[in-house]
Order: sequence, then C-alpha cells, then structure tokens
Amino acid sequence: MKKIYDHFIKHPWLFAVAFTFGMMGMQIAAQGLLVTRISKALDVPISSIVFYDSFSLVVSLLINALSGKVILRLGEINIRNIAMCIFCMSNIILFGLLYFTALEIEYYIALQIFNGVALGLIYPALNNPILRQNWAENLKSSILALVNVSWSVGFFCAAQLLYFIAKQFDVIMLLLVIATGFFLALLQRHPFSAASNLSKDRLQAQSVNSYSQEKLLGIGKISLLVLLLTGIPLLSTSFSQNTIEYWFPSFLEINKNFSIGTAAAIVSFFSIGQAVGRLVLGIFFLPWVNVFNFIKISFLSLAFLIILFLLNKNEFLLCLILLGVGLSSSCLLPAIMSLGSVTILNYNAHHTSFLIFMNSLGSSLGLLVTSIVGQQFNHALAISVAPVLLIANILLVNFLRSLHFKQENSLPDSAAIKPSSF
Repeated sequence: MKKIYDHFIKHPWLFAVAFTFGMMGMQIAAQGLLVTRISKALDVPISSIVFYDSFSLVVSLLINALSGKVILRLGEINIRNIAMCIFCMSNIILFGLLYFTALEIEYYIALQIFNGVALGLIYPALNNPILRQNWAENLKSSILALVNVSWSVGFFCAAQLLYFIAKQFDVIMLLLVIATGFFLALLQRHPFSAASNLSKDRLQAQSVNSYSQEKLLGIGKISLLVLLLTGIPLLSTSFSQNTIEYWFPSFLEINKNFSIGTAAAIVSFFSIGQAVGRLVLGIFFLPWVNVFNFIKISFLSLAFLIILFLLNKNEFLLCLILLGVGLSSSCLLPAIMSLGSVTILNYNAHHTSFLIFMNSLGSSLGLLVTSIVGQQFNHALAISVAPVLLIANILLVNFLRSLHFKQENSLPDSAAIKPSSF
C-alpha cells in the first residue's frame, strides 16, 4: 500500500491520468444509458443504435494504429486535451440536435465518427505513460487498476445523475453536464501539464531511444507471439465490458420493464463493484497473486454472473449481480495490459498502441456482433455471446502462461522476471 502511495506522490501526473479516466467513465456511461432515448428520437430499434455506435469504435481502431506516431509528435498531454475537446463539442451538438431540432441518422453517425477519433487518441495517451515505466508487472497492474477507479466513479456519477435528472428534466441533460465537465477539465490544462512533467521533447527522446533499441535487438519470436496473443484476452474483455455498458441498461428497460431511472440505478452497482474491486484488489490482492490464475478466475466468475443477470428479475438480486459483475471485471484490463508490457523487451509506445488497438477491436466487434445477433434474434442471445467468449479465453490464458515462462527461461538471469512476482 505504501509503495503504491509513494509512486503516486513521486509521479503526480498519475492524478491527471486518473481524472481523465473519470471523465471517460461518464462519457461511456452516457452512451449506454441514453441508447433507448436516442432510438426513440431516431425511431429505430435499439440494435440499430448499437450498430451505429460501432462506427465510433471502427474509427478508433484506425486512429489506434497511428496513435504511437501521433504520441511521438504531439505528446500525451496535447492528445489528451484534443480528445476531451472533441468529446465536449460532440456532446453539446448531440444535446442541441435532440433538444432543439430533429436528430437525423446521418448527423448521429457523423458525431460517432468524431467520438471515434477521440477514443482512438485518448486511451493510448493515458495508458502509455504507465506501461512504458520500468516498474514491476504487478505494480503496473495495481497502478492501472487504481487510476481506473476514477473511471468507475465517473460511470457511477453519470448513472446517478441520470436517475435524478429523469425525475425533473429530459434525460439528455446528462450530455450537457458531461460536456461541462470536459470543459472544466480543459481549463485546468496548465496545472496538469506542470504536474505531469512529461514534455513533448522528453517523451520524443525516450520513445525514439526505445524504438532504436527495439530495432537493434528485436523483441524475439516468443515475445512477439505473447504480444499478439495477449491482445485476444484484451479483445474478449472489452467485448464483454461493452456488452455490459450498452446492452444491460436497455435490457433492464425493455425486457425486464424497469423505468430508465431504475435501470440507471441498478447499473450503477456495476460501477460500484468496479471501483471497490480496483481499490481493494488493485492494492491488496494484485501485487501478491499469480496474475494468470487471477485472470482465469475473473473470466469464469464474470461469465457466470452475466448468465445470472439474464435469468433474474428481482431488483435486489440484480443489484447484487451487477455488483459482482463489477468486481469480477474490475482488474482484468490492467492485469492483461501489464502482462503484455512486462514480457516485451524495450517496451514502447508502438506496443501500447497495438494492445489498445486490440482492446478497441474487441469493443468494435462487441457492438457489431451483438447488434446483428440482437436484430436477428433477441437481446438475451446478444448478451449471451460474451460469457461464451470469456470461457473460451480461459484456455488461451493457459497457453499464454506456458509461453511466458518459456520466454522467461530463455532470458539471462539479470533480465528474467522472477517467478515470485506471480
């Protein structure tokens, strides 16, 4: 605990990263919670809205592929501010179209494309400063989990705001609130820039040096295979998380007949579970456990709880299930991301971009696949794809573990990662 606290004090830019994750949690929550409202405004099925939202993630894939080079040119802080500016303007425009005029499908798709550009830029810019640090893998997992706590807090705040807004105003007022939050964050640009101490010149020097070493030494066939295969569990995790964020609120409203306010309140337990999990598991559990076993247990429990969610209608039980879903998924992304970073020699922004690319690919496939399944069959079957994928990935994690230890044994003793770290 003290070691992690000391890292936050020593590296104050971690607070800026955490704050931005909080705003992103609110943004993602709003997209899922307002699906029903937008489908009514456009007079199309919910599965169609989920399909249109996938355009945002397809664009983010293309931007992810270029994000490593963009980070080198502009610096992480500038990219963060550009992305937040896009989100701010997009929310204001969407609010104006829904409140003052008639929203057209073409306008909505265009806004999702702009959001995709911001998504593709902001996540590599937030993760790369942590992943490229010369820290132990378990420490990276813990710090990534902790900065992601603010994402859960942001998600929870958005859900609770919607619950109260729905009683007095139109639910789209949530977009205006989030846009205001992004605007206030942009006003704090200079304090965050000073705190981060990551200037453009310093970042370029570090990244170019790392890239040169990689070119000279190579990352090795096993390391390359580990990097590629680490992307698949990342893909599956983001696939499942997007299913939860987009389909659970509308499933509660339409299939279980809850009001939008009640659905938002129930879904907020998902963010509570994630926040508690990232705090408790990230600080007291991840630094001391076998990360491979942790990922497998999380996959299995998450799959089981998603199935329970589909089978239950009791409001209290649904709150407990969503709490468990949040706990099970809370540390999956940071644990998998850190596994990829620690097994690659000369880890740099290009590797981060690839892992974020796979994460975004999972989100894109999640929306595309579930929207098609939901349109052709039903919402329950669309949600059921996620647990099947999670269970299948348990086998892949076993294979990854064998590759990891094979690579570890091939390294010199000074460079190998000690088994006790796991």
